[in-house]
Amino acid sequence: MRIEAAAELFFTYLQCERGCSTATAVAYGSDVAALLRYLAQQEIEPSVGSLTVQVLRRYVSWLSRSGYSPATISRRIYAISSLFRYLVSYGYAERNPCQCVVVPKKRRRMPSVLSAEEARRALVASDDHPWARLSFRNRAIVAILLFCGLRRAEVAGLAVGDVDLRTGWLKVRHGKGGRPRSVPLVKEVAEALQDWLEFRPAVEHDSLFTGLGGKPLGVKGIANAFKRSAKGAGVWRLGVSPHTCRHTFASLLLQEGCDLVSIQQLLGHADLSSTSIYLHIDAGHMKSAVERHPLCGEARV
Repeated sequence: MRIEAAAELFFTYLQCERGCSTATAVAYGSDVAALLRYLAQQEIEPSVGSLTVQVLRRYVSWLSRSGYSPATISRRIYAISSLFRYLVSYGYAERNPCQCVVVPKKRRRMPSVLSAEEARRALVASDDHPWARLSFRNRAIVAILLFCGLRRAEVAGLAVGDVDLRTGWLKVRHGKGGRPRSVPLVKEVAEALQDWLEFRPAVEHDSLFTGLGGKPLGVKGIANAFKRSAKGAGVWRLGVSPHTCRHTFASLLLQEGCDLVSIQQLLGHADLSSTSIYLHIDAGHMKSAVERHPLCGEARV
């Protein structure tokens, strides 16, 4: 079977049976296309049977020599491995050659976060817009980013019906990996959403946030709303983005004593290891926490 045909079956499976988003399928497609370009360059037949352990090891070496980061190399091999797991499970391949391929270790970077004061300034600055409607909209967007920890794609995917002001919950139906979750609405977010819903234009679609023309606001619009607020607050710098709010949300909760499992559920992480990175953000806070140990300061015996 040719790799292109196998990939088409895999992408259909991802979207129809796994419920993965189009963006996920596109990302996988990009990684498969990169492999096909390599095979063509090396004059290797682009078939499933040609992807041996030796070929894939040479591919990893070539990616490394070409200057690709360990994270990119890992992602590309992971995509191929996912394809083979599907092929093996449906009888199109006998084994997954990626299981014997070692990829470079990724350097784990600490995420950028805002301080509590910077987050407050960004929230205040979100109100600063000459058009009242956009002022209320931007306030609601920044409040959701900071107080709910949503990804910008999740914010863009919210519908009016996902907001339950009566019970104080926000439904995230389109979480990463197709995992839905619910996030509680604190007072600041509930009030910001209530104000926006009063000013939201009468449109035929049910997307929660709209642009100037009344069309659903996409991820770029969400990013622009945050960028305007961050610049107005003087916190716009290298590494700061809407995702910084997500990191800030988790970091501040951890600093206030929230347990890691609860933070994992709020963020919609599939694995606790993804959440554990926030344990390393603020070493000073960790030292302060240890010094609050009940035995500290007691006389030695």
